[in-house]
Amino acid sequence: MANRFANGAKAFGFCDVCGFRFDLKKLKNLVVKTKQTQIKACPQCWTPDQPQLQLGMYPISDPQAIRDPRPDTNTWYQSGTNGLQTSPTSGLLPANPFTADGTTTVLVNAPNHGALTGTYVTFSGATVFSGVVIVGQYQLTVVNANSYAITYATPVPAGNGGGSAVTFAYQPAAGVLQQGFPGEGMLVIQWGWNPIGGARDFDAVLTPNTLVGAGEVGQVTFAPWTSVFFTTPGTYSWTAPVGVTQVYVLCVGGGGSGGPSGGTGVSGTNSSFDTFFAGGGVRGATGSGGAGGQGTTLSATVFGGNGGAGGSGFYSGGGGGAGGYAGNGGNGRSFPFNGNPGSGGGGGGSNGGLSASAGGGGVGLSGQGTSGAGGSLALNSYGFGGSDGQNGDANGNGGLYGGGGGGRGVVFSGGGGGGGGGLRWTFLTVVPGTTYPVVVGAGGVVAGAGAGGNGAVRINYLPVP
Repeated sequence: MANRFANGAKAFGFCDVCGFRFDLKKLKNLVVKTKQTQIKACPQCWTPDQPQLQLGMYPISDPQAIRDPRPDTNTWYQSGTNGLQTSPTSGLLPANPFTADGTTTVLVNAPNHGALTGTYVTFSGATVFSGVVIVGQYQLTVVNANSYAITYATPVPAGNGGGSAVTFAYQPAAGVLQQGFPGEGMLVIQWGWNPIGGARDFDAVLTPNTLVGAGEVGQVTFAPWTSVFFTTPGTYSWTAPVGVTQVYVLCVGGGGSGGPSGGTGVSGTNSSFDTFFAGGGVRGATGSGGAGGQGTTLSATVFGGNGGAGGSGFYSGGGGGAGGYAGNGGNGRSFPFNGNPGSGGGGGGSNGGLSASAGGGGVGLSGQGTSGAGGSLALNSYGFGGSDGQNGDANGNGGLYGGGGGGRGVVFSGGGGGGGGGLRWTFLTVVPGTTYPVVVGAGGVVAGAGAGGNGAVRINYLPVP
Protein backbone atom coordinates (compact mmCIF):
# COMPACT_ATOMS: atom_id res chain seq x y z
CA MET A 1 0.00 0.00 0.00
CA ALA A 2 1.35 3.42 -0.89
CA ASN A 3 2.39 5.91 1.87
CA ARG A 4 0.00 8.77 2.47
CA PHE A 5 2.90 11.24 2.99
CA ALA A 6 6.19 11.90 1.28
CA ASN A 7 9.32 11.09 3.31
CA GLY A 8 10.27 14.79 3.38
CA ALA A 9 14.01 14.24 3.14
CA LYS A 10 14.51 17.77 1.84
CA ALA A 11 11.53 19.40 3.60
CA PHE A 12 11.96 22.24 6.07
CA GLY A 13 9.74 23.65 8.80
CA PHE A 14 9.58 26.47 11.33
CA CYS A 15 10.04 26.02 15.11
CA ASP A 16 6.78 26.71 16.98
CA VAL A 17 8.83 28.32 19.83
CA CYS A 18 11.44 30.58 18.22
CA GLY A 19 10.13 30.76 14.62
CA PHE A 20 13.44 29.96 12.91
CA ARG A 21 13.66 27.54 9.95
CA PHE A 22 15.10 24.06 10.42
CA ASP A 23 14.99 20.72 8.60
CA LEU A 24 11.56 19.34 9.38
CA LYS A 25 12.97 16.06 10.63
CA LYS A 26 14.93 17.96 13.34
CA LEU A 27 11.78 19.41 14.94
CA LYS A 28 10.49 17.38 17.95
CA ASN A 29 7.20 17.47 19.84
CA LEU A 30 7.27 18.95 23.35
CA VAL A 31 6.06 16.72 26.22
CA VAL A 32 4.18 18.33 29.12
CA LYS A 33 3.12 16.30 32.22
CA THR A 34 3.83 13.05 30.32
CA LYS A 35 1.53 14.11 27.45
CA GLN A 36 2.89 14.69 23.98
CA THR A 37 1.77 17.99 22.46
CA GLN A 38 1.58 19.17 18.87
CA ILE A 39 4.14 21.89 19.58
CA LYS A 40 7.26 21.22 17.55
CA ALA A 41 10.52 22.73 18.78
CA CYS A 42 14.00 22.97 17.31
CA PRO A 43 16.97 21.35 19.10
CA GLN A 44 17.75 24.65 20.89
CA CYS A 45 14.19 25.19 22.17
CA TRP A 46 13.23 21.62 22.98
CA THR A 47 13.32 20.62 26.68
CA PRO A 48 12.43 17.32 28.34
CA ASP A 49 9.31 16.94 30.48
CA GLN A 50 9.78 18.68 33.84
CA PRO A 51 9.19 16.49 36.96
CA GLN A 52 8.13 19.59 38.93
CA LEU A 53 5.05 19.82 36.72
CA GLN A 54 4.01 16.31 37.77
CA LEU A 55 3.36 17.17 41.43
CA GLY A 56 -0.05 15.93 42.51
CA MET A 57 -0.28 13.28 39.81
CA TYR A 58 0.70 10.48 42.20
CA PRO A 59 -0.26 9.77 45.83
CA ILE A 60 2.49 10.69 48.32
CA SER A 61 2.66 9.99 52.05
CA ASP A 62 5.19 12.21 53.87
CA PRO A 63 3.97 12.85 57.45
CA GLN A 64 5.92 15.46 59.47
CA ALA A 65 4.34 15.25 62.90
CA ILE A 66 5.72 13.00 65.69
CA ARG A 67 3.30 10.97 67.77
CA ASP A 68 3.41 11.82 71.50
CA PRO A 69 6.54 14.06 71.33
CA ARG A 70 8.75 15.07 74.29
CA PRO A 71 10.29 18.49 73.40
CA ASP A 72 12.95 20.22 75.53
CA THR A 73 11.05 22.64 77.78
CA ASN A 74 14.04 23.69 79.91
CA THR A 75 14.78 27.09 78.39
CA TRP A 76 17.50 29.27 79.90
CA TYR A 77 15.15 31.49 81.87
CA GLN A 78 13.58 28.46 83.59
CA SER A 79 16.90 27.07 84.85
CA GLY A 80 17.59 27.28 88.56
CA THR A 81 15.45 28.83 91.25
CA ASN A 82 15.15 32.41 90.02
CA GLY A 83 16.56 32.40 86.49
CA LEU A 84 19.24 34.70 85.15
CA GLN A 85 19.75 37.80 87.29
CA THR A 86 22.14 40.74 87.10
CA SER A 87 23.21 43.06 89.87
CA PRO A 88 24.12 46.51 88.46
CA THR A 89 27.46 47.97 89.56
CA SER A 90 26.67 50.27 92.47
CA GLY A 91 28.28 52.22 95.28
CA LEU A 92 28.60 55.55 97.11
CA LEU A 93 29.80 58.72 95.40
CA PRO A 94 32.10 61.27 97.12
CA ALA A 95 30.45 64.07 99.08
CA ASN A 96 28.73 66.74 96.96
CA PRO A 97 29.41 64.99 93.65
CA PHE A 98 27.26 67.23 91.42
CA THR A 99 28.52 70.44 89.78
CA ALA A 100 26.23 72.61 87.63
CA ASP A 101 27.24 75.46 85.32
CA GLY A 102 23.86 77.08 84.70
CA THR A 103 22.92 74.80 81.78
CA THR A 104 21.18 71.43 81.70
CA THR A 105 24.57 69.68 81.89
CA VAL A 106 25.61 68.43 85.33
CA LEU A 107 29.12 67.11 85.96
CA VAL A 108 29.35 64.09 88.30
CA ASN A 109 32.49 63.40 90.35
CA ALA A 110 32.90 59.58 90.20
CA PRO A 111 36.54 58.48 90.67
CA ASN A 112 37.56 55.43 88.60
CA HIS A 113 33.95 54.94 87.47
CA GLY A 114 34.81 52.56 84.60
CA ALA A 115 31.55 53.43 82.83
CA LEU A 116 31.13 53.87 79.07
CA THR A 117 29.35 56.65 77.23
CA GLY A 118 25.73 55.60 76.74
CA THR A 119 25.57 53.68 80.03
CA TYR A 120 22.63 54.50 82.32
CA VAL A 121 23.16 55.50 85.93
CA THR A 122 20.56 55.67 88.69
CA PHE A 123 21.10 58.07 91.61
CA SER A 124 19.46 57.99 95.01
CA GLY A 125 19.99 59.66 98.40
CA ALA A 126 20.81 63.10 96.98
CA THR A 127 19.87 66.31 98.80
CA VAL A 128 18.79 69.64 97.33
CA PHE A 129 21.40 71.83 95.67
CA SER A 130 20.84 74.81 93.38
CA GLY A 131 17.11 74.24 93.84
CA VAL A 132 17.02 70.70 92.37
CA VAL A 133 17.34 67.13 93.61
CA ILE A 134 19.13 64.79 91.21
CA VAL A 135 17.69 61.31 91.68
CA GLY A 136 16.46 58.69 89.23
CA GLN A 137 17.95 57.40 86.00
CA TYR A 138 20.12 59.32 83.50
CA GLN A 139 22.20 58.44 80.48
CA LEU A 140 25.81 59.47 80.96
CA THR A 141 28.60 60.82 78.76
CA VAL A 142 32.14 60.07 79.89
CA VAL A 143 34.36 63.13 80.44
CA ASN A 144 37.41 61.31 81.80
CA ALA A 145 38.27 58.37 84.04
CA ASN A 146 37.01 60.20 87.14
CA SER A 147 33.93 62.07 85.96
CA TYR A 148 31.01 62.01 83.55
CA ALA A 149 28.18 64.33 82.54
CA ILE A 150 24.41 63.88 82.69
CA THR A 151 21.61 66.04 81.28
CA TYR A 152 18.96 67.40 83.66
CA ALA A 153 15.48 68.22 82.37
CA THR A 154 15.86 71.96 82.99
CA PRO A 155 18.84 74.31 83.42
CA VAL A 156 20.43 74.01 86.86
CA PRO A 157 21.82 77.19 88.48
CA ALA A 158 25.59 77.12 88.89
CA GLY A 159 26.69 75.42 92.08
CA ASN A 160 28.02 72.29 93.73
CA GLY A 161 26.31 69.85 96.10
CA GLY A 162 24.16 66.77 96.48
CA GLY A 163 25.16 65.74 99.99
CA SER A 164 27.29 62.91 101.35
CA ALA A 165 24.91 59.99 100.83
CA VAL A 166 24.50 59.88 97.02
CA THR A 167 24.53 56.31 95.73
CA PHE A 168 24.81 55.19 92.11
CA ALA A 169 23.99 52.07 90.08
CA TYR A 170 25.12 51.53 86.49
CA GLN A 171 23.33 49.35 83.95
CA PRO A 172 23.56 49.07 80.15
CA ALA A 173 20.00 50.05 79.15
CA ALA A 174 17.22 52.28 80.39
CA GLY A 175 14.54 50.92 82.69
CA VAL A 176 14.53 48.25 85.37
CA LEU A 177 16.26 44.98 84.49
CA GLN A 178 13.77 42.14 84.85
CA GLN A 179 14.68 39.01 86.76
CA GLY A 180 15.08 36.08 84.39
CA PHE A 181 15.14 38.14 81.20
CA PRO A 182 18.17 39.87 79.64
CA GLY A 183 18.22 43.60 79.03
CA GLU A 184 19.72 45.34 76.02
CA GLY A 185 23.50 45.04 75.89
CA MET A 186 23.64 42.34 78.60
CA LEU A 187 25.68 39.17 78.33
CA VAL A 188 23.44 36.09 78.30
CA ILE A 189 24.98 32.89 79.62
CA GLN A 190 23.29 29.73 78.40
CA TRP A 191 22.75 27.17 81.12
CA GLY A 192 22.02 23.49 80.51
CA TRP A 193 22.12 20.06 82.03
CA ASN A 194 25.45 18.45 82.85
CA PRO A 195 26.90 17.04 80.65
CA ILE A 196 26.25 19.50 77.86
CA GLY A 197 23.63 18.15 75.50
CA GLY A 198 21.55 16.28 78.06
CA ALA A 199 21.73 14.08 81.13
CA ARG A 200 20.49 10.63 82.01
CA ASP A 201 18.57 11.90 85.02
CA PHE A 202 16.31 14.93 85.04
CA ASP A 203 17.56 15.89 88.48
CA ALA A 204 21.23 16.16 87.41
CA VAL A 205 22.84 19.36 88.67
CA LEU A 206 22.77 22.45 86.49
CA THR A 207 26.06 23.78 85.18
CA PRO A 208 27.01 26.63 82.82
CA ASN A 209 28.07 25.54 79.37
CA THR A 210 31.44 27.13 79.99
CA LEU A 211 31.93 24.53 82.77
CA VAL A 212 33.22 27.21 85.13
CA GLY A 213 31.34 25.64 88.02
CA ALA A 214 28.46 23.34 88.89
CA GLY A 215 25.39 23.67 91.07
CA GLU A 216 21.89 25.02 90.97
CA VAL A 217 21.59 28.46 89.43
CA GLY A 218 20.49 31.07 91.91
CA GLN A 219 22.25 34.27 90.88
CA VAL A 220 24.82 34.89 88.17
CA THR A 221 27.60 37.27 89.23
CA PHE A 222 29.75 38.91 86.56
CA ALA A 223 33.18 39.19 88.17
CA PRO A 224 35.29 42.21 87.11
CA TRP A 225 38.84 41.88 85.88
CA THR A 226 41.57 41.77 88.46
CA SER A 227 44.22 44.26 87.32
CA VAL A 228 47.88 44.33 88.33
CA PHE A 229 49.88 47.46 87.42
CA PHE A 230 53.67 47.79 87.24
CA THR A 231 54.60 51.45 86.72
CA THR A 232 58.01 51.87 88.39
CA PRO A 233 61.02 50.95 86.24
CA GLY A 234 62.60 47.71 87.32
CA THR A 235 62.38 43.91 87.17
CA TYR A 236 59.52 42.07 88.84
CA SER A 237 57.74 38.70 88.75
CA TRP A 238 54.10 37.66 88.54
CA THR A 239 52.69 34.24 89.39
CA ALA A 240 49.55 33.02 87.65
CA PRO A 241 46.86 32.30 90.28
CA VAL A 242 45.25 28.88 90.58
CA GLY A 243 42.77 28.32 87.76
CA VAL A 244 43.92 31.29 85.65
CA THR A 245 44.97 30.18 82.18
CA GLN A 246 44.66 33.38 80.14
CA VAL A 247 45.69 36.97 80.79
CA TYR A 248 45.43 40.32 79.04
CA VAL A 249 48.85 41.96 78.89
CA LEU A 250 49.60 45.59 78.04
CA CYS A 251 53.17 46.87 77.71
CA VAL A 252 54.38 50.45 77.09
CA GLY A 253 58.08 51.08 76.47
CA GLY A 254 59.95 53.97 78.03
CA GLY A 255 60.35 57.14 75.94
CA GLY A 256 63.77 58.23 74.69
CA SER A 257 65.31 61.40 76.05
CA GLY A 258 65.93 64.42 73.89
CA GLY A 259 69.43 65.23 72.72
CA PRO A 260 71.34 67.94 74.61
CA SER A 261 73.04 70.75 72.71
CA GLY A 262 75.91 69.23 70.76
CA GLY A 263 75.44 65.84 72.45
CA THR A 264 73.53 62.55 72.51
CA GLY A 265 70.60 61.54 74.69
CA VAL A 266 69.66 58.22 76.32
CA SER A 267 67.19 55.76 74.82
CA GLY A 268 64.22 54.41 76.73
CA THR A 269 64.20 50.72 77.61
CA ASN A 270 61.74 47.94 76.79
CA SER A 271 58.81 46.88 78.93
CA SER A 272 57.93 43.18 78.85
CA PHE A 273 55.95 40.24 80.20
CA ASP A 274 57.93 37.06 79.62
CA THR A 275 58.94 37.31 75.92
CA PHE A 276 56.15 39.71 74.94
CA PHE A 277 57.42 43.31 74.87
CA ALA A 278 56.99 46.92 73.81
CA GLY A 279 60.15 48.72 72.70
CA GLY A 280 61.63 51.85 74.20
CA GLY A 281 61.98 55.04 72.17
CA VAL A 282 65.39 55.90 70.70
CA ARG A 283 67.32 58.89 72.08
CA GLY A 284 67.70 62.17 70.25
CA ALA A 285 71.12 63.40 69.16
CA THR A 286 72.57 66.54 67.62
CA GLY A 287 70.71 67.16 64.40
CA SER A 288 68.63 63.96 64.51
CA GLY A 289 65.50 62.78 66.29
CA GLY A 290 65.13 59.30 67.75
CA ALA A 291 62.92 56.64 66.20
CA GLY A 292 59.79 55.52 68.02
CA GLY A 293 59.81 52.27 69.97
CA GLN A 294 58.25 49.19 68.37
CA GLY A 295 57.86 45.76 70.03
CA THR A 296 56.55 42.27 69.40
CA THR A 297 55.52 42.03 65.75
CA LEU A 298 51.94 43.16 65.17
CA SER A 299 49.64 40.38 63.93
CA ALA A 300 46.08 39.06 64.09
CA THR A 301 46.63 38.45 67.83
CA VAL A 302 49.12 41.19 68.75
CA PHE A 303 47.84 44.77 68.72
CA GLY A 304 49.11 48.27 69.38
CA GLY A 305 51.23 50.93 67.71
CA ASN A 306 54.76 52.27 67.48
CA GLY A 307 55.99 55.39 69.22
CA GLY A 308 56.25 58.64 67.29
CA ALA A 309 59.69 59.74 66.11
CA GLY A 310 61.43 62.70 67.71
CA GLY A 311 61.73 65.93 65.71
CA SER A 312 64.96 67.03 64.06
CA GLY A 313 66.25 69.99 62.05
CA PHE A 314 68.41 73.10 62.41
CA TYR A 315 66.83 73.75 65.81
CA SER A 316 65.99 71.47 68.70
CA GLY A 317 63.35 68.81 68.07
CA GLY A 318 60.16 67.96 69.96
CA GLY A 319 59.56 64.60 71.63
CA GLY A 320 57.51 61.89 69.92
CA GLY A 321 54.21 60.64 71.34
CA ALA A 322 53.76 57.18 72.86
CA GLY A 323 52.24 54.46 70.67
CA GLY A 324 48.48 53.85 70.71
CA TYR A 325 46.23 50.84 71.08
CA ALA A 326 45.41 50.79 67.36
CA GLY A 327 47.82 53.29 65.79
CA ASN A 328 51.15 55.09 66.16
CA GLY A 329 52.12 58.01 68.34
CA GLY A 330 52.51 61.42 66.71
CA ASN A 331 55.93 62.53 65.48
CA GLY A 332 57.69 65.41 67.17
CA ARG A 333 58.73 68.30 64.92
CA SER A 334 61.35 71.01 64.73
CA PHE A 335 60.69 74.77 64.65
CA PRO A 336 58.50 76.20 63.14
CA PHE A 337 56.30 73.15 62.56
CA ASN A 338 53.53 71.81 64.82
CA GLY A 339 53.78 68.35 66.30
CA ASN A 340 51.76 65.56 64.70
CA PRO A 341 48.72 64.12 66.52
CA GLY A 342 48.67 60.52 67.68
CA SER A 343 46.42 57.88 66.15
CA GLY A 344 44.56 54.90 67.59
CA GLY A 345 44.67 56.40 71.09
CA GLY A 346 48.39 57.28 70.95
CA GLY A 347 50.10 60.38 72.36
CA GLY A 348 50.72 63.51 70.30
CA GLY A 349 54.18 64.74 69.30
CA SER A 350 55.45 68.13 70.45
CA ASN A 351 56.53 71.00 68.24
CA GLY A 352 60.02 72.39 68.24
CA GLY A 353 61.40 75.52 69.84
CA LEU A 354 64.30 77.74 68.81
CA SER A 355 66.54 76.46 71.61
CA ALA A 356 64.40 74.12 73.72
CA SER A 357 61.55 71.79 72.77
CA ALA A 358 58.73 70.28 74.79
CA GLY A 359 58.01 66.62 75.53
CA GLY A 360 55.70 64.24 73.68
CA GLY A 361 52.40 62.98 75.11
CA GLY A 362 52.18 59.68 76.97
CA VAL A 363 49.45 57.01 76.78
CA GLY A 364 47.02 55.79 79.45
CA LEU A 365 46.68 52.20 80.65
CA SER A 366 42.89 51.87 80.70
CA GLY A 367 42.20 51.02 77.06
CA GLN A 368 41.90 53.00 73.88
CA GLY A 369 40.57 56.52 74.20
CA THR A 370 40.92 59.80 72.37
CA SER A 371 44.21 60.28 70.53
CA GLY A 372 46.49 63.04 71.79
CA ALA A 373 46.79 66.28 69.82
CA GLY A 374 50.14 67.52 68.57
CA GLY A 375 51.80 70.51 70.18
CA SER A 376 51.51 73.90 68.50
CA LEU A 377 52.56 77.44 69.22
CA ALA A 378 48.92 78.50 69.02
CA LEU A 379 47.98 76.20 71.95
CA ASN A 380 50.73 74.50 73.91
CA SER A 381 54.03 73.37 72.54
CA TYR A 382 53.96 69.99 74.30
CA GLY A 383 52.29 66.88 72.90
CA PHE A 384 49.00 65.85 74.50
CA GLY A 385 48.48 62.49 76.14
CA GLY A 386 46.41 59.86 74.34
CA SER A 387 43.81 57.59 75.98
CA ASP A 388 43.93 59.70 79.18
CA GLY A 389 47.72 59.56 79.28
CA GLN A 390 49.81 62.40 80.70
CA ASN A 391 50.70 65.40 78.57
CA GLY A 392 54.33 66.19 77.90
CA ASP A 393 55.54 69.36 79.60
CA ALA A 394 57.06 72.61 78.41
CA ASN A 395 60.34 71.76 80.18
CA GLY A 396 60.90 68.98 77.66
CA ASN A 397 59.86 65.95 79.70
CA GLY A 398 57.75 63.27 78.02
CA GLY A 399 54.38 62.35 79.54
CA LEU A 400 53.51 59.11 81.28
CA TYR A 401 53.55 56.61 79.89
CA GLY A 402 56.17 56.46 77.15
CA GLY A 403 56.30 60.08 75.90
CA GLY A 404 59.57 61.14 74.25
CA GLY A 405 61.71 63.95 75.70
CA GLY A 406 62.40 67.23 73.92
CA GLY A 407 65.84 68.30 72.63
CA ARG A 408 67.95 71.35 73.50
CA GLY A 409 70.29 73.63 71.59
CA VAL A 410 70.46 76.41 69.02
CA VAL A 411 71.04 76.38 65.26
CA PHE A 412 73.34 73.59 64.03
CA SER A 413 73.87 72.25 67.56
CA GLY A 414 70.27 71.54 68.45
CA GLY A 415 69.48 68.12 69.82
CA GLY A 416 66.69 66.11 68.26
CA GLY A 417 63.67 64.88 70.20
CA GLY A 418 63.46 61.43 71.74
CA GLY A 419 61.19 58.81 70.21
CA GLY A 420 58.03 57.76 72.05
CA GLY A 421 57.76 54.30 73.56
CA GLY A 422 55.89 51.60 71.66
CA LEU A 423 52.66 49.99 72.91
CA ARG A 424 51.66 46.34 72.54
CA TRP A 425 48.70 44.39 73.96
CA THR A 426 47.44 40.85 73.56
CA PHE A 427 45.91 37.84 75.32
CA LEU A 428 48.41 35.23 76.45
CA THR A 429 48.01 31.68 77.72
CA VAL A 430 49.59 31.10 81.14
CA VAL A 431 50.06 28.07 83.37
CA PRO A 432 48.58 28.34 86.88
CA GLY A 433 51.28 28.50 89.54
CA THR A 434 53.99 29.49 87.05
CA THR A 435 56.03 32.64 87.71
CA TYR A 436 56.67 35.01 84.80
CA PRO A 437 59.24 37.83 84.60
CA VAL A 438 57.94 41.38 84.26
CA VAL A 439 60.17 44.30 83.24
CA VAL A 440 59.12 47.97 83.32
CA GLY A 441 61.13 50.13 80.94
CA ALA A 442 62.62 53.41 82.07
CA GLY A 443 62.45 56.67 80.18
CA GLY A 444 65.81 57.97 79.00
CA VAL A 445 67.37 60.64 81.23
CA VAL A 446 70.26 62.92 80.27
CA ALA A 447 71.57 66.23 81.60
CA GLY A 448 70.69 69.22 79.46
CA ALA A 449 67.60 67.81 77.68
CA GLY A 450 64.09 66.57 78.38
CA ALA A 451 63.63 63.12 79.89
CA GLY A 452 61.49 60.41 78.36
CA GLY A 453 58.38 59.17 80.20
CA ASN A 454 58.68 55.84 81.98
CA GLY A 455 57.00 52.73 80.60
CA ALA A 456 54.49 50.43 82.28
CA VAL A 457 52.99 46.91 82.27
CA ARG A 458 49.38 45.99 83.04
CA ILE A 459 48.07 42.44 83.58
CA ASN A 460 44.35 41.64 83.66
CA TYR A 461 42.75 38.31 84.48
CA LEU A 462 39.40 36.95 85.60
CA PRO A 463 39.52 35.52 89.11
CA VAL A 464 38.33 31.94 89.51
CA PRO A 465 35.31 31.60 91.85
